[in-house]
Amino acid sequence: MSPALLLSLFLARPALAMPDGLRDLGATAALPVVSVQGLSRKGQQEAEAQRQQQPDFAGASRYAVAREVSVDFAARAAWRSLPDGRRVGQLRVLAPTAENLSLAFSRAELPAGAELWLHAANGRQALDRPLTAADTRHGDLWTPVQRGDELVASVVLPVGAPMPRLLLSRVHVGFSPIGERRPLQGACNIDVACPQADDWQEEVHSVAVYGMSGEFWCTGFMLNNTAGDQTPYFATANHCGLRSSNASSLVVYWNYQSPACGDLSGGVDNQWQTGSTFRMRTSQSDWCLVELDDAPDPTWEVSWAGWDRSDAAPSSAVTIHHPGTDEKAISFEDDATRVTWPYESGASSDGSHIRIIDWDLGTTEGGSSGSPLFNPEHRAVGVLTGGDAACGNNSSDWYGRLYTAWDQGDADESLVDWLDSSNSGATTTDTLAPWAGGVTVSPTEGLRASGPEGGPFIPGYVDLSFRNRDDASRTVRLEASEAWVGLSTNSLSLGAGDSGTARYAFNAAANALGIGLHTATVTLSDDSPGSSPRNLPVRLIVGEQEARYSWNMDEDPGWETEGDWAWGPPEGRGGSTGSRDPSSGATGANVYGYNLAGDYADNLREQDLTTAPIDMRNMAGTTLRFKRWLGVEESAYDHATVSVSTDGSSWQVVWENLGEVDDGAWVPVEIDLADHADGQPQVWVRWTMGSTDDSVRYCGWNLDDVEIWGVRTGPWDEEVEPGDSADPDSGAPDSGQTDGGDDDDGAGPQPDTGGSKSAGQPDDPKVSACACASGGGAATGALGFLIGLAAALRRRRD
Repeated sequence: MSPALLLSLFLARPALAMPDGLRDLGATAALPVVSVQGLSRKGQQEAEAQRQQQPDFAGASRYAVAREVSVDFAARAAWRSLPDGRRVGQLRVLAPTAENLSLAFSRAELPAGAELWLHAANGRQALDRPLTAADTRHGDLWTPVQRGDELVASVVLPVGAPMPRLLLSRVHVGFSPIGERRPLQGACNIDVACPQADDWQEEVHSVAVYGMSGEFWCTGFMLNNTAGDQTPYFATANHCGLRSSNASSLVVYWNYQSPACGDLSGGVDNQWQTGSTFRMRTSQSDWCLVELDDAPDPTWEVSWAGWDRSDAAPSSAVTIHHPGTDEKAISFEDDATRVTWPYESGASSDGSHIRIIDWDLGTTEGGSSGSPLFNPEHRAVGVLTGGDAACGNNSSDWYGRLYTAWDQGDADESLVDWLDSSNSGATTTDTLAPWAGGVTVSPTEGLRASGPEGGPFIPGYVDLSFRNRDDASRTVRLEASEAWVGLSTNSLSLGAGDSGTARYAFNAAANALGIGLHTATVTLSDDSPGSSPRNLPVRLIVGEQEARYSWNMDEDPGWETEGDWAWGPPEGRGGSTGSRDPSSGATGANVYGYNLAGDYADNLREQDLTTAPIDMRNMAGTTLRFKRWLGVEESAYDHATVSVSTDGSSWQVVWENLGEVDDGAWVPVEIDLADHADGQPQVWVRWTMGSTDDSVRYCGWNLDDVEIWGVRTGPWDEEVEPGDSADPDSGAPDSGQTDGGDDDDGAGPQPDTGGSKSAGQPDDPKVSACACASGGGAATGALGFLIGLAAALRRRRD
C-alpha cells in the first residue's frame, strides 16, 4: 500500500472539505427542516417487521429503517446568492437519536456543474467531495451515510444554472453505524493490517463493504475479466438482495479497515462511490454481478480479483471479508475443502457450493456475505452464502461455486458473458492490481516521541520494511533532514521480489536539544520508474509537561450549556441503573454535570457542554486532564463523548465510551489533544451527553478539576492567577500552575481509552468487546439482536 493511501486512510478522518464556508452561511437552526421519526436501537421490532416484508434481503445485515417522505428540495430549501453569483440552497434533515442518516432522491437531475454536499449538523462528519450530475445518471440518487441524527444538505448552483430537480423520497434512519470507533466484531478476527495478510494485499484491495437500498450492508469484491481492461465488475452474494431494481442504490466503501493490526476498529469511510448497473445473478450458487457506474479513484488502490472457473475443490482457502460489516478481516483454512450442496457435509461432485470444514485462523460473521473465497493460487473460486462459523466454534461455512455460476445459458444468469465476453475460453485470470508495482514501505506514519531534556525519548526508533514488487532490482536511498535523526543505512539494494529493512532513530545529538517541539523529515526514494520521494515526518517534544490552565469548579467557568448541563453541587441522586451521581465534587462542592438531580433521559439527543475558546499557542504535547464521575450504557445504545475543535464548527471526537461506564467514584482521565490543539490560537473542548435510546438510564457526566497541560514552546501569559478569568469579556480560561490535580489518595491522572468498565472494577462479560454467539460473532446491540435472531434458525445466512 502506498504512503499516500496510508496517510489518507489512517492519519486523519475525511477532510471537512465543503468549499466557500457552506457551514457558515447561516445558523443551522434557521434552515427549513424535514423531520422524521427516529428509531430505538435496542428493540428492533420495527426493523425486523420490515425485514419480514423484504425477503430479497434475508441475508443482508440491516443498518437502517426507511422513512417515506415527499419533499421537493428546490421548493423547500432556503436559497441565497454568493458574492460570485452562484446560488446555494440548504435543507436540514432530522431523525432524533439516529446513529446515522442517508438520503434517497427518487427523482434526481442536477444541472452541469452543480454540487450536492452533505454534512452532519454536529460538525463531526462531512462529505469530502460532492455528489454531482454524474451520480444522477439513473434518474435517482442515493447518498453515503453521515454520522449523527441531523444533517444539512446543500446544493451549489453555477451562475445561470437552472434549479435542480430533486425529489427527496426516503430518509434512512440508521441504528447500526459504519465509521464509528467501537470494536463490534469478534476478537478472533484478523485485521488485514496484520502480518498474516501481507502476502494477500493485492486481493485485500479488491474487497469492500457496501450498502444498498439505504438499509442493508453486505460484502463484495471487484472481479477481473479476461480482457484485463479494468471494467468495474463488482461481485457479491445473490442472497444479499442486489437486483436490477435497486442496483442504482449501491454505495461502495473501499478500504474500510483497521489502521493497525489488532485494532479491529478505527476504519474510515471516505472512499465511497455510488451507483451500478445489474448484470447477472443466480440463486443456484448464490452469485450476483453488477457493473459500477464509475471506475474507483486510482488513489484508492483498488484491485480486480483473479478467478478460477475449474471444477477442483481448493486444497486450502482464504477469505477476505467484513465481519458484521465491520473493518476488513482475513481468515484461513489450512485443510482441503469439499464440494457439497449448501449446508450439507457430504461430498457431491455436482454440488453448487464449497464447504469450509472449519476456519483455522479467523472466522466469518453476519455481514461477511458476498465475500470471495480464494484458492492457494490467489484466485476467487466462491462467494460466501452462509454457515455457522463464529469466534469460539469450529463450525462450517459454504461458498457458492464460481464454476457453477459460470455458464447457466442466459447472460443475466451467467458470469461468462461478462467476464469472458470475447469467448477466449480462459479458465483462470490473475489478480489485477495497477497500484502494486515499485517499492513499498511500511510503516509510513512517521515517528512521534517525547521525553525530558537529555533523553531518553520514547519511542526511540522506527524499523522500516521494504518490498520490491518490480521484476528488476531497485535501490532505496534514505536521507534525514536533521543531524539528530540517525539512519542505519543510507542505501538499500533489493533484488526483484526481495524485501529488506532499515531503521531511523534519535542519536546522541538529540540529547542536546532544548525544550520545545522539534521536527525533521526522513526522505525515502527509489529508482522505480515514475516513483516519487516519500517523506516520513519526525516529531519530538523535549521537556516536561506543565499545567497551563485549570478550572477547579469552585466558580462557574461560564461555559456554554445545552439541555440539562449545569454547574453546581450534584445531588447524589439517580442510579436507576448503575451508580448514583456524586454528592460533591472531587475537590470542593461543585461540578459541571448533566442533570445534577439524577439520570439522563430516554431518547435524548446530543446535548453539549462547550468551553470558551482556549489559547494553546506555544504548547506542544497538549493533553486534557479532568476528573470524571460518569455513568452511561454501552455504546450500542447510549453515548458519551469528548470532542475538540479549532474553528468552533468542525469537531473531532477524541474520546467516547466503547462499552458501559459505571464509575461510582471520581476517576482521573487524561486525553491526548496534541494532533488537534498544539500551537492553535483557539481550541474548544466539548463534552457531549447522548444520544440515548429508551428504557435504561444512568447518571451521566459529572466533571471536576479540568486542566490543560503541555510542554512550553514559547512564552505563556503569566499574569492571570488560577481561578480568575483571563478576560471577563471572552470567557477565556484560567491560567497558572497547579499541583497536577492529584486525587486525595495520591493517584495521578491515568490515560483513559474509553474502556467498558469502571476503574478498579472487574470485567463485565456482558459488555466485552466480543460477545460472540453461534451464528453471528459479535452479538451486541442492534446488530446483536439481528444476528442472535438469525442464530436461532437452523443455519445462518451471512
